[in-house]
Amino acid sequence: MKKWLQRIRGALGVGLTWAVMWSAVGAFLGLLDGVVMRGGSIQVGVVFDAIKILSVLGLIGGGTFSVILATAGRRRTFDEMSLPRFAPWGGAWRLPSCSGPGRSSGAVWSSSSSLRA
Repeated sequence: MKKWLQRIRGALGVGLTWAVMWSAVGAFLGLLDGVVMRGGSIQVGVVFDAIKILSVLGLIGGGTFSVILATAGRRRTFDEMSLPRFAPWGGAWRLPSCSGPGRSSGAVWSSSSSLRA
C-alpha cells in the first residue's frame, strides 16, 4: 500500500510541475494574443482563460506522462530506462490526443475565433 501512495504522490508532483510550467506558457500566449491579435489591448479575461486551459492540460498531461513512465519502467529507476524502450510510450501517449473524434489536425483550440473583429 505504501508503494501505491508513493506512486500517486509522484504522479501528482509531476502533474503539478507540468501545470505550473504550462500556466506560464498560457500567460505568455494570453499576453501575446492581446498585443498581436488585438492591437495592444490586453484583456485580463483572455489571459486568465489561457492560463486555466493550459494549466489543466498540463496537469492532465503530466499525470498521464507519469503513469506511462511508471508503466514503461516497471521496476526500473529513471536512469536505468533505455531510450528505445521509452520512446514508443511517448508516441503512444501523443497519438490519442491528436486523433480524437472530430479533429482533423490535432489543434487544442481554433485560431479562427481570435481573428474575428
